[in-house]
Amino acid sequence: MTNISGKERRRAQVLAVVEASIRESGDVSFSMKELAEKAEVSFATPFNLFGKKEDILAALLNSRIVEQAQLTTERTHHESGFEALLHVASDSCAGYTSDAELFKPLL
Repeated sequence: MTNISGKERRRAQVLAVVEASIRESGDVSFSMKELAEKAEVSFATPFNLFGKKEDILAALLNSRIVEQAQLTTERTHHESGFEALLHVASDSCAGYTSDAELFKPLL
């Protein structure tokens, strides 16, 4: 069982709401007030956890990049540097294009 702090749990909760909002609306036009209400946190919490809206979007993008990198690393740990690099590029492109609903508005 993983022991995550309340702060980490709130960060994950806010990012999940941001992702759901992007998928629902197809854009990043949510307000910080809407975000706080949907995440069931105070209005100040997203600001305290991340900063401004752009920082929240960057955190979501970064979390997806890290997830993709971990998957690729697990798959390519036995390959040479160049082969691994090619797989990283290929996997990254495939990851972004397979989830365009999220990445297009996010990027």
